[in-house]
Amino acid sequence: MRFDKALMHYMRLPILALLLLVLSGCATSNQPAARKPKEPFPGPISFTGDFDQAPTMRFMPRTVFPPFLIERGQSGSATIVFKVKPDGYVEEARVESATEPAFGASALGTVGRMSFRPATKAGRPTAAVGRVTFPFEFE
Repeated sequence: MRFDKALMHYMRLPILALLLLVLSGCATSNQPAARKPKEPFPGPISFTGDFDQAPTMRFMPRTVFPPFLIERGQSGSATIVFKVKPDGYVEEARVESATEPAFGASALGTVGRMSFRPATKAGRPTAAVGRVTFPFEFE
């Protein structure tokens, strides 16, 4: 019985502290509500090269919206150019353009981890060059 009374006593303290914060106005903010970012998902990937069948996506990692740009409420985009090797992995990825360097770095990290079913020519795997744009937007 004593344990129950002690437990009830200690449970009252956090509840009272929260109630005081709410009543004093400390729990509210005068700042406008932050906009929620959309998950950066790449647009269509265009491929060029000497092939009969273009590469197809095998694995697409998630793209990170840079947190400090979320805090600023800044949107933008990044375009990445890359090569898909005959084994389906990406090499020679580079930022072609980006409205912010952090958008380019984030998109570059995503493209570097992508994997594809390689392009084919006469039934044999071959390399292809891809180009993709990542939009970084808010809802």
